[in-house]
Amino acid sequence: PELFNENLIRGRGLYARSIMKAQASSLPFTPIFAALTAIVNTKLPMVGELVLVRLISQFRRAFKRDDKVSALLSLDAQEDSPSFSDCLPRDLDFIAHLVNQAVAHEIVALQILVLLLEKPTDDSVEIAVGFMREVGAFLAENSPKANNGVFERFRAVLHEGAIDKRTQYMIEVLFQVRRDKFKDN
Repeated sequence: PELFNENLIRGRGLYARSIMKAQASSLPFTPIFAALTAIVNTKLPMVGELVLVRLISQFRRAFKRDDKVSALLSLDAQEDSPSFSDCLPRDLDFIAHLVNQAVAHEIVALQILVLLLEKPTDDSVEIAVGFMREVGAFLAENSPKANNGVFERFRAVLHEGAIDKRTQYMIEVLFQVRRDKFKDN
């Protein structure tokens, strides 16, 4: 409630920068920051849109640079020993939670997945698997045909065999998570 006492229309850039900085510094609280942004978005949609545009811009810059250090593998520390399946870029993790909170449309998630799986590399498939684990349940419920299309692409990547065994195993684990209906994600 105190947040709405501030002038969020005028200070939306400051809010966007602050929420992104807070999320980047404390990754386990990403769902909470996404929920806060969703609440603000209900009253002031331009604020949620600005946060989303900035996150997508950061991801695009990192993706174009192929910057694995800043774009990849910000570990989600929700478990004591994070595994490879918990690896997801900070920006994409936040975008995934914004999609789950309906701040961003599911088409944004689908476009990101198509971009990552268009020319599959070990890194891009690894990121796509982590992203799919975060938004898979939402996509399965709200856009089942598109969700099936993404999994068909994962299957094609798996059968092409042009990726590392570790990455192939990640895709197989993703299919198992899908069979379990994303119950732990």
